[in-house]
Amino acid sequence: KPVIIPTLAAICPGQTTTLSIEGTYSTIAWSTGQTSESIEVTEPGVYTVETVDANNCPSEGTLTISSNPAPEITISASKALIVRGESVTLTAEGASTYVWSPGETLDDSTKASPVASPAVTTTYTVEGTSSQGCVGEGTITVEVSEPISGIRPAKLFTPNNDGLNDTWVIEGAGNNPDC
Repeated sequence: KPVIIPTLAAICPGQTTTLSIEGTYSTIAWSTGQTSESIEVTEPGVYTVETVDANNCPSEGTLTISSNPAPEITISASKALIVRGESVTLTAEGASTYVWSPGETLDDSTKASPVASPAVTTTYTVEGTSSQGCVGEGTITVEVSEPISGIRPAKLFTPNNDGLNDTWVIEGAGNNPDC
């Protein structure tokens, strides 16, 4: 009976494993239609090989390749909009290890919760790897606005016609060309 030897007994989405058999056979027929001593497979499933040896004796071997799921990566940011010069903490969950890109504006591109300090609006991508070696991906965009100088809005107003803070006055608003 032929023994099927896999390089991986379980595969991640998009991953390949090689199945091979030991021994010498005059005829080899895999359930995939291939006829070589080893084959590459990219899908989990049951694989069978039928062989005929030098004595014209037929035999069959079967192996099941299982699947490891890709991790579902969840990403969040402590703020979706920051003013240039501020920082934001990004957080990824769902995997064992992480690699963020672009990494230039991060304090550490290999941790789950790096601090980002982008100067312009930036889309960050994170690849998370599970303990089985499967990879999942996610993205998040941090919007960056320009600081507005000289604007000092009042912290409160009381529109009750008592003559104190009845209107909301934003000092310096006229200095902003977009106002």
